[in-house]
Amino acid sequence: VRGACALSPEELRKRADQGDADAQWQMGILYHDGNAVPKDDVQAVQWFQRAAEQGYVRAQSTLGAYYWAGRGVSPDLSKAYFWSQLALAQGDEISKSRLEGLSAQMTQSQVANARQQAEVWLRSHNQSSKSRPN
Repeated sequence: VRGACALSPEELRKRADQGDADAQWQMGILYHDGNAVPKDDVQAVQWFQRAAEQGYVRAQSTLGAYYWAGRGVSPDLSKAYFWSQLALAQGDEISKSRLEGLSAQMTQSQVANARQQAEVWLRSHNQSSKSRPN
């Protein structure tokens, strides 16, 4: 286990800026908790987003919750569903109940569109790492 928790916020930010998804996730948590930095949900979302776009499952799940609650962002059920669907597809069981709650608040076409976007994202990210021989 890396001693990432022992990193100062400055060192963590440096790693996060270099594209380290785990450091980006931890930056989001710092701003979420207001730990060593001012509590700031807008900043937290930005860091979670960067980690989630790299496939970091906990960040995807957290983004789903933030978009559903409108925490640091405007509430967006479709984005909440999209990120929660990605997290669930990669084994995050917490997202399952969130998806059920979101489905109850969305139209069938909204759910279908969000699912389709998630499928496209998963395919494009899996192809780049697994199925292409070059």
